[in-house]
Amino acid sequence: MNKKVVWVATPTFLYRNYLYQKIISKLPRNYKFLLIGTGSGYFLEILQKRGFQGTAIDISSESVSCVKKILDKNKIRVKKGDILNYQSKEKFDLIFSFEVIEHIKDDRKALSNMYKLLKPGGKLIFSVPAHMKAWGRMDEIGGHFRRYEKTSLTELLLKCGFNIENFWSYGFPFLNVIQRFSKTGMFVKNFNHGISVSEKTKKSGIRTDADPRFSFLYSNKILLYPFFLIMNFFIKTDLGFGYLVVADKKIKTKFSNILKSIHNNYAVFNDEVLDVKGRTMIARQIIKVVSIYRNNTIKPNLMKILDIGCSSGIITDYLSKEYGQVVGIDVDKESINSAKSKFKNKNLNFLVKDGSKTGFPDSSFDVIIANQIYYCFLRPKDFFDEVYRLLKPGGICYFGGRNKYTLWDAQYKLPLLSVMPRNLSDFMVKTTGRSEKFEAEYRTYWQLEKMCNKFIVEKITPKAIHNYKKFGFEKFKKYRLLFSSIPEFVWAILEPILPNFVWILKKM
Repeated sequence: MNKKVVWVATPTFLYRNYLYQKIISKLPRNYKFLLIGTGSGYFLEILQKRGFQGTAIDISSESVSCVKKILDKNKIRVKKGDILNYQSKEKFDLIFSFEVIEHIKDDRKALSNMYKLLKPGGKLIFSVPAHMKAWGRMDEIGGHFRRYEKTSLTELLLKCGFNIENFWSYGFPFLNVIQRFSKTGMFVKNFNHGISVSEKTKKSGIRTDADPRFSFLYSNKILLYPFFLIMNFFIKTDLGFGYLVVADKKIKTKFSNILKSIHNNYAVFNDEVLDVKGRTMIARQIIKVVSIYRNNTIKPNLMKILDIGCSSGIITDYLSKEYGQVVGIDVDKESINSAKSKFKNKNLNFLVKDGSKTGFPDSSFDVIIANQIYYCFLRPKDFFDEVYRLLKPGGICYFGGRNKYTLWDAQYKLPLLSVMPRNLSDFMVKTTGRSEKFEAEYRTYWQLEKMCNKFIVEKITPKAIHNYKKFGFEKFKKYRLLFSSIPEFVWAILEPILPNFVWILKKM
């Protein structure tokens, strides 16, 4: 009797899906999606559980039939279709295409059609295998026409009209080792090699030919998670064997911006500034703290607010629902233009300005938000002096900033950068593909105190850790029993070595 062999999730499959979920966790759930290539339906089930609605197409009738059985047809429509000629009156906020484009001979035509199917500003999120030098028997078995190089894929996306937001190279170092063995096809059983590329493509997403021996090891998410975290350090390099790309539909892309993008090698957006859920939580926190310390003689709907370093504008927009007039400024013109196109409240304005020399008149604002921005200035003291100048007497600044003595850099997602020699910091961020060099210049608790000597400073950090609810620090909720059990004065003693500070700076 032949032993039945069943499909099992491989480490590569699990890591890719870990990255996919990391991206979609930050997307609004009211977005309409199109998924190209249903596969086993694993990712569609994730989308369904998260509340997304949309359409999925696949060239394989067998795949479509299998996936329909596991999904709610009222939320996700699954049908047979080919992206080369697929048409829809409905335009989509998101298009997903994972390990599909390499199966298509005319990939430019496929990407161009994806561009047409997206709404303006919509996002294409896709993955493809990387580096032709890694070509192997598994590519032939899977019906691939090619593997991609970063430069050629970048050029292809530009030609199709896309603007690249995020370009990850995944798999290094651990999955690269596995890939060296798997590319030979030695682990694939009972696969018919005498079929056309088209038929191989149809079968590739639903093959049940993987050898399940030792699957309890290589399909164990908990066991693999530490390896995932290590691989995350290298996703912004070009060392992996697969690419995961986020690109958006930009109707008019100036030639100068294209050149700039090529020159910068498509520097990745900081995930945090696009995280709607996370930024909204911070906005609520700011409003809560400001409500405690603001000038209570002025009603919120009459207050004038300045958000310095507004970036994506998510926080600024949220503030505009609470206060009378809100202005967001940033030196990044593209971020400001994007924020203007997304957020239209009448009491909200976005401007391109330098936070250390804004040009606003003296005493213009009741409240200034300066959250995680001071270290972006060459001379932070000039920045604090500008904040003081802009505040009305009795006005306050919500100041949030990172400590020089921090073990983990949240911006670069690497350890100990701010305390090690600058040459070593530069080497680490460049080697891991984070940036050309480490550009943040964090200050110590005492240095920041000195820079803020014009203000009356109220230290919020110890109070908020001890009593998260009062100050709206929702991220501390899961640690509330531990944090609240430690007296506030202990947190005050520890503040100089805490990773972040939140202070209220008041102008008298």
